[in-house]
Amino acid sequence: MNNHLSDAQLMDAVTNAAGDQEADHLKACFACREEVERWRACLKEARQAVRKAADRPESYWLRQRRLISARLDQRRPFRRPYFLAWAGGAALLALAVTLTIYRPRPDAPQAAPDRDDELLIEVERSVQRALPVALEPAVLLVEEANKLAGPKSVPK
Repeated sequence: MNNHLSDAQLMDAVTNAAGDQEADHLKACFACREEVERWRACLKEARQAVRKAADRPESYWLRQRRLISARLDQRRPFRRPYFLAWAGGAALLALAVTLTIYRPRPDAPQAAPDRDDELLIEVERSVQRALPVALEPAVLLVEEANKLAGPKSVPK
């Protein structure tokens, strides 16, 4: 690699998470190796400063625990009216959601009958008739002719 390592690659090298290419570059590049060592020294100093700042006697930590406990005891007691107001509001919200979700749906309008269905129904009625519709006027003519002819016996 001709270019130097990026900050992210240098941080990987500092944390021992660098890949093979970065490791090979560090072996060959003095400037990048120096930069990694400078970052490691900086982190070591920061770690020591934090440990030194946190290094307190046991009495300090006991005092801290007592102060925290005292503050916790000074908290306001649980107020029931606020709880009831929140519970009532939550119940109303749940009721509103339930009514919105489960409202009755109007009946779906019935579809207009299909013309094919009407035709099939009419064909079925015609088939079940004893006399076709087209011959009904002829039957009326025959009945009128029979009335005019007189009371003769008509074969059935």
